[in-house]
Amino acid sequence: MVWVRWLAVVPAAYLGWWAALIFGIMLLNLAESFCPPSEMISGMCVAWWFHYGEKAIFAFSAALAAFLVIVLPVLVTPSHRHVVAWSAFIGGGAVAVVLGWQLAA
Repeated sequence: MVWVRWLAVVPAAYLGWWAALIFGIMLLNLAESFCPPSEMISGMCVAWWFHYGEKAIFAFSAALAAFLVIVLPVLVTPSHRHVVAWSAFIGGGAVAVVLGWQLAA
């Protein structure tokens, strides 16, 4: 049964990323629901406060993803939790740098 837990380490990190993404989308939908109808233009909220809320939701979702990508694999792994945590930290950082580099280009 230990090998099943080792096989679940990478999917747990992937699940954490998806959970943060879905939660962030839900938060954006919730924030958009507070936008007055007069401030909706072509399906986009242009209220003065929405830009700040949107940035806060993006930052929170990114932080939540970083947290879950490290914590969930550590909770799943049967042993060597420090190694798994550092591996998830370094691997997640590398993925973030590559994605940031691709988006900047």
